Amino acid sequence: MKDHYIRALEYAESRSTFTLEELATSIGLTTEQKTQLALQIHQNQIFNQNASDYINNYEKQPIDLHFSVEDKFRLLNYAALQEARESSRSATWFAVSALGVSIISLFISTCLSYTQMNSPISIPTEFVEKIDRLSKEQAETNKAIFELSRSVSSQREPKENNAPPAK
Repeated sequence: MKDHYIRALEYAESRSTFTLEELATSIGLTTEQKTQLALQIHQNQIFNQNASDYINNYEKQPIDLHFSVEDKFRLLNYAALQEARESSRSATWFAVSALGVSIISLFISTCLSYTQMNSPISIPTEFVEKIDRLSKEQAETNKAIFELSRSVSSQREPKENNAPPAK
């Protein structure tokens, strides 16, 4: 339920002039709320009026009230506050949703990791055969290189023995 000041401002916004009695009847003010509003009008805190002693005369004779620029700004501030509250609720909902998604993702990731760690590794036999073949070929290549390097080094040794002495 909106505050009676906000309801009064909304009522006054669409009217050029009105009286406190019209306002009270239209928005359903209690006697206490009507008295509070009359005091605020008398102190020029809400609505414009031309009476010098509003508080003592508003019940005796109808006094015209007018919606002021300050009242318009109060109503605009209220609308901005309501929009900010709605945006805040929306942002909170999205944040909670994002947090929920991240928690679910964490749980799923943990379960998948655990499952992978405890499952046997399955390598297709054709890959195993290729790896074995490549290992044998690499071993044969390494053996051939080793034998070639041995034969080259054994051929160099006799030549080095026959070389003339260094001066």
